[in-house]
Amino acid sequence: MKQSSSNQFTDHSVTDHSFTDHPITDHPPTLSSAPAPASVRLVSANLWNGHADAEAFAAMVDELGADVVAVQEMRSQAGVDTFVTNVLNVLEPGQWAAAPFTLGNDTNNALFYKPAKFTLLGSWAWYPYPANPVRLVNCYRLRPVGYTSGAAEIRIYSQHLKSSTGSGNETQRFNEATGIRDSMNSVPPGTGTGLLNTCCDHIWNK
Repeated sequence: MKQSSSNQFTDHSVTDHSFTDHPITDHPPTLSSAPAPASVRLVSANLWNGHADAEAFAAMVDELGADVVAVQEMRSQAGVDTFVTNVLNVLEPGQWAAAPFTLGNDTNNALFYKPAKFTLLGSWAWYPYPANPVRLVNCYRLRPVGYTSGAAEIRIYSQHLKSSTGSGNETQRFNEATGIRDSMNSVPPGTGTGLLNTCCDHIWNK
């Protein structure tokens, strides 16, 4: 699948972020002392519980030049391994790795990144509404290779809130969003954050 002339895809999002290895101050470092900024291209997509078109997805990742890929509706660790081997490393052999996968009560998330560009500092998963633990939210901590300051860290939240209409589902989504917000509010000052979620569309259906 090729990128459309309008440069838009329906079922994924792409985000560019730039980082510098120093906090913002009233007196920024001189050009001679400031490190060159690093950048990352983030791609997020829904895998339709294993029904996404692998060939189309690989073409999208290749065309967009992704450095980090977050996905929703990943079903298992076997699916994570297959995605690395048969999709990402087919395009760029040996360049991709997966973050630890956590199997939850419903649909799950996964994250893939290039170790040559990013160090995975850690990750965790939790139910944002513990009173009704439906779907996990995953947080992944990354830092560009060559950077040491905590100010260069980014945290990626991958989530798929409860879907469908009706007051019960709407209440569940509200409570899940509140739990995610509370977690993001506790992030250390200066840390970059990104909240990734995707809608579903037949473009990825085989």
